Amino acid sequence: MPKDQLLAENFFSLNQLSMSEINLAEQNSDALDQLIKQHLYPHLSDTRTPTYYRGRNNLNDLNQFVYQDESVLHSDQFKWLQSELSCTVNHIRLWGGRYQIEGVEGLSGFLQKLEQPSDGMTLLYGDGKRLLEKIAILLDEPLIKLQERQRIMVNLLADNELERCIAGCYLRLATAAFRLEENLDGNIQIKQWLRSYGRNVASNLAARRPFAMPDSYQVLICKASGSGVEQNLLHAHNYLLMEANAHGFPIGIEPDQGAIELGNALQQSDKRTIVAVYIKDLEQQITAKGFVNYISEKFQESFTTIMSSDHAFVEKRDLILSKLNVLGEDAWFRTNRVGLNEIFDEEGQLKGVDALKITIAQQSILIL
Repeated sequence: MPKDQLLAENFFSLNQLSMSEINLAEQNSDALDQLIKQHLYPHLSDTRTPTYYRGRNNLNDLNQFVYQDESVLHSDQFKWLQSELSCTVNHIRLWGGRYQIEGVEGLSGFLQKLEQPSDGMTLLYGDGKRLLEKIAILLDEPLIKLQERQRIMVNLLADNELERCIAGCYLRLATAAFRLEENLDGNIQIKQWLRSYGRNVASNLAARRPFAMPDSYQVLICKASGSGVEQNLLHAHNYLLMEANAHGFPIGIEPDQGAIELGNALQQSDKRTIVAVYIKDLEQQITAKGFVNYISEKFQESFTTIMSSDHAFVEKRDLILSKLNVLGEDAWFRTNRVGLNEIFDEEGQLKGVDALKITIAQQSILIL
């Protein structure tokens, strides 16, 4: 079944999705490396890049990376990696301490955990380290409201999850990095909401059962690849999101080496019978109506925050109109001849999200 015909082709094009006005883009990893070196590792020489584990998800490969030379306890690469992890985690810890974030002291225990190599650490020494670096950079990003950065930090540290299972750690890190990106303000925010909407739909679908099957899509991937379900459920979930991303859906997903290995273990017949059905199901789930509903709720949250501020009503109104114009500089809003009654009631209070959906649907024509 084709993708929702109400959605223009560029809705599904990843080429339309720049990460931010500071070039934090997936397609521009060099720019991200530069920011990481500048803000986290200024001691690195111009010719040296940050260190990551890029081996396979097994203890033998990790041991070669960690020990390399039997004459020394740890290899230079592992020492560099640990030094960079210490810089990054301490950067996050100091930021949390500055704003008295609850649970920030747990980052010391998390750092100690990272110092102990194990087969599960392959996830945190590679893609997980990249997530930590992105979090550290975006916590300092003024394009994200301070209140949102603080809220995301609280959720990252909640329940001491970073001191527990490695899969749980990775999921918390991935969620925090994604939420920070989603809240980048300005002209890029709608694109972040688009990615967030696509990711949410794809994630929920991965955990569902296709039709009358007894297992979810992600469980089917584990079984078809001959991998243990409990240990690889997160990798299977990420594999499906990476496949959706590769098929052109607007989904932000960090590369996951374990997910790549799962995919390599799949037979072509399994990809046809599981991934193809997942993609077809996803085409039916991602819709123009769903996206309008999603961003309407996001706008409503933003408008509620504006209305609770100490600004005069005229200033609040202008801030709200400015937010709406992110969808496109439409004279329908700039002239203020019509439209405000779609947003405010006669007493100057915000209407509910259902009323806002009409306005968003009209404006969204400019981007869909």
